[in-house]
Amino acid sequence: MPTTLKDTGPIKGATMLTTLQAPGVIPSFSRSSVGNNNPYSEPLLWTMKYRPDYPANDFGNVIDARHWVEGFVGWYNLEYLHSSMGFVTLDHRHRGLDDAVLAKLVEVYRRAKT
Repeated sequence: MPTTLKDTGPIKGATMLTTLQAPGVIPSFSRSSVGNNNPYSEPLLWTMKYRPDYPANDFGNVIDARHWVEGFVGWYNLEYLHSSMGFVTLDHRHRGLDDAVLAKLVEVYRRAKT
């Protein structure tokens, strides 16, 4: 065991990632240099913001905002076809109907091709 700084040898630098991983810290999946990014909520917020009916200025009051968000959540869960899930809705996935919906889609594509 070293007793003085002289006995420890040269000081070596490590990357921040290596320093964090040594004690078991798991890195996030944020974009680099963006500490407040959440890879799961960002696509939802992007989809919300770029809806054609999203207010240009503001909602006016909290009741209007809640009403709009309620409609958005219904559309997002029941109508929006999620590309990352093969173009099925969240409702299809949650109720276990996505495989049947995708099988029908494959059949439609097969018939269209012939």
